[in-house]
Amino acid sequence: DVERGVEEHAMCFPDDKQYTTDFAYFTVTMLKKCYLTKSGGSRGACPVGYPGLACCYCAGKPGERRFFYTSSDHLRNSF
Repeated sequence: DVERGVEEHAMCFPDDKQYTTDFAYFTVTMLKKCYLTKSGGSRGACPVGYPGLACCYCAGKPGERRFFYTSSDHLRNSF
């Protein structure tokens, strides 16, 4: 089964804060896990259903921002 849309549950919890910096924790609290859909457009080599990140404020709304990283280096260099 291919996942679709945006997940509503949190990506991190208050107990996770002890394992990272305040900046990293705050950044992750602003994100939701999403999945690439056919209507989401092409993302290079990423197949439909590929997991990504979405802004928690605009997810599911017109003009939403979604990010699909293909490597840990790509993700790290984006922050």
